[in-house]
Amino acid sequence: MVPHARTSARPFVLRARSTAALALRTGTTAHWATHWLPTLVLNGIGVGLALPTLNNAAAHALPAERFGVGTAINNTFRQLGAVLGVSIFTAVLGSPAAGDLLGGYHRVWWVLAAVPAVSAVLYTVAHRSD
Repeated sequence: MVPHARTSARPFVLRARSTAALALRTGTTAHWATHWLPTLVLNGIGVGLALPTLNNAAAHALPAERFGVGTAINNTFRQLGAVLGVSIFTAVLGSPAAGDLLGGYHRVWWVLAAVPAVSAVLYTVAHRSD
């Protein structure tokens, strides 16, 4: 088995909080440097910390001779997740009227904040004994 490093669900929580901040802080007069930049930086940090956590979790249960195949499958599903994320974004946003565009984006951000929050819970439950 591949050695298991100590990991946590914190990157998922950071990602969820930064995406929720977009829904909470962005209004019709949002300023890029005060609303978008801080939340997108936190979002990037959360994603950057979550990917190694996910890779480690996927490789943990693999025997050493299956490590390459297992990580390749993990990366394939990560790419599929990106496609699903864009699809969910488009489906939730839909075609809002001009007056409801901000509300449409707020709905999208809340849904996209829920995904890493649920991931954090699932990760914690799955790795409770580690």
